Amino acid sequence: MRDGRQEVWRPPVEITAEGVVRIAGTREAVFPGMPEGPWEVVLAVGRPDALPADPAAAQGAPKDLQVLRARVVLTEEPVPAP
Repeated sequence: MRDGRQEVWRPPVEITAEGVVRIAGTREAVFPGMPEGPWEVVLAVGRPDALPADPAAAQGAPKDLQVLRARVVLTEEPVPAP
């Protein structure tokens, strides 16, 4: 989400046998075509039948669903690791 506007996001996702969800890759692989600047990432994690059509609007999520939010700032230049 950015400026109240939602974008469909389809990052590369890996789900391990233990159920751990990983999103990893280069900036362009994870955020293709998205302009630099601040973004709010909203993820819904759960069984396919429990996932809402709009994760950002999920209120009072059932116990078999987690809605996670994170603020990220996309830059053109790589940011050195701390």
